[in-house]
Amino acid sequence: MAYETIKIEIDEEVKRQAEQILETNHLTMEQAIQSFFQWMVQSPDEARKELMRWKEEKNRDEN
Repeated sequence: MAYETIKIEIDEEVKRQAEQILETNHLTMEQAIQSFFQWMVQSPDEARKELMRWKEEKNRDEN
C-alpha cells in the first residue's frame, strides 16, 4: 500500500481542543484523520449526508 503525506491548516484553538479530546481516547490526530477518511470511503452515502449537513451548519453560523 502506498502512502501520501498531506498538510492541513486548522485553527490553533480547534487543534488544541481536538488533541485534548483525542488524548483522552488514546488517539493521535493522525489516527483520527485516517479513521475519518476510512469512514468516508466505507460509508460514502452517510458521509455525504453528514458533510452536507456540516457545511450547511457552517454556512448558517457564518451568516
